[in-house]
Amino acid sequence: SLRSHVHATWPERYSYLSNELVDGYIRDILDQQDLWSTKIPSMLSGYFKDMGQLLSLLGDRLAPGARAGFVVSNSFYGGVPIATDLLLAQTAAKLGYKTVGIDVYRGIVPSSQQYKLIEDKYFMRESLVIVEKI
Repeated sequence: SLRSHVHATWPERYSYLSNELVDGYIRDILDQQDLWSTKIPSMLSGYFKDMGQLLSLLGDRLAPGARAGFVVSNSFYGGVPIATDLLLAQTAAKLGYKTVGIDVYRGIVPSSQQYKLIEDKYFMRESLVIVEKI
């Protein structure tokens, strides 16, 4: 399972697979927000580490040119958009994949509290991220 909710109590793992943008920038911004849970920044960081581990394991088994697709939804915490699709593509690139495409499937509606805080609704989306093993 991936750390995709704040109730996960797993110990820290896969630190070497962190997403630099998430851990070096976004977490700092979220730490300054009045969030409904103080565990959100570490959950977000853990999600991308876990996705990195999944991509790493897949990469060991995929032939060059093989493709994989992931349907993800972007998130909003404290009015801060988290472009999960773009961040996942960045993580995949670090692990030997190229992004073939990011197809937006549909818009999403976050909680009413978050919706009021979001100025640019562009990142309110569910997408298919398609990557190819190099």
